[in-house]
Amino acid sequence: MATRSFDTNTEKEGFERKETYHYNNLNQLVRTDRDTFDVGGDIDAYVTHERDVFGRDGEIKTYSNASGDLESHYINERDVYGNISKQTIFGIDGQITRVNNYTRDARGLEIKNEIDWNGDGIYNDLDTVIISVRDDTPQGNIISQLQSYADGRPEVYTIWGYDGFGRHNSTHSDTNKNGQIDEGERASKVSFVGESTLIDVITVYSGNELQHLQKIHYSDNNIILGSFYSDANSVYHTLSYNGYGGTRRSSTEDFTESHYDALFKQIGGAIKTLNMSNANYQTDITLDNNVLAKLTKSELVVNGDATDTIRLKDNTEFTQLDNVTRGRQEYEQYQTEVDGQQYTLLIDTDINVVLA
Repeated sequence: MATRSFDTNTEKEGFERKETYHYNNLNQLVRTDRDTFDVGGDIDAYVTHERDVFGRDGEIKTYSNASGDLESHYINERDVYGNISKQTIFGIDGQITRVNNYTRDARGLEIKNEIDWNGDGIYNDLDTVIISVRDDTPQGNIISQLQSYADGRPEVYTIWGYDGFGRHNSTHSDTNKNGQIDEGERASKVSFVGESTLIDVITVYSGNELQHLQKIHYSDNNIILGSFYSDANSVYHTLSYNGYGGTRRSSTEDFTESHYDALFKQIGGAIKTLNMSNANYQTDITLDNNVLAKLTKSELVVNGDATDTIRLKDNTEFTQLDNVTRGRQEYEQYQTEVDGQQYTLLIDTDINVVLA
């Protein structure tokens, strides 16, 4: 067994996270325990590794807490050179949510990914093929990609750019392939957290006009859970637990913990909608009326399903009113007052509400 501590922010005031590594009798890593110091408890999450006969990662499961609630699950298959040739990703219900089939160049670098979204082995529906062109540097940076779709959507050709640290920091969907960002073409720029590879904000343009900002939302263990989205005026209005790059996660968060305050200040307190994860994953959020006041200016609408949970801490600060209907969806309605300002919380009736 071994441990390692991490200084995960830019303040350099000590360690925020510790990982403990467990090994089998062949000295192969079989489990990683993660502990975020200001969350409480000895273990906040852990990862298990099932290895093949050569000691390589075969099946990996991530659990979102010490109780063993499954967060992610995938299985790797490898070619004769040991490179991952197929990766099958499962939801918490055990159903396949995505299969990646990789083709690699002589360096072992991925140059083609055939994505089978339903795992049926047939190129149909939303299935996607991504072909990558790489440069001649040792790391083989991707310089362009071509995406094609089984359902007949137009192909997408993108050009990639990099910063001085070699991090992928820009993408341009070059519709006419002239190498210029023309009107209507999508382009994005990426900023990072300090000198790390953790994405902070993605700025999206159409031509030269700002469309929106996408601020990545991480768990305490720096796992991407979803994103905050802004309007064209850079005002954040939505938090969606939609993962990143096609990978979603289950998660448990207590927004009343003090370390979320810095995040809420960055977001600006104008969130109108919170979209929890889909039915394949569980999102569990604790909040109180002070958190509500930090998140929104007046009303927050929470969308989700029966796999999701909202825990109302200090629930006596809320008054439950009659349910309301927005479009086709019915919501439980709660009102509260903070510093003389009235706030409304609307929670999808499919979501589990716990009065804490």
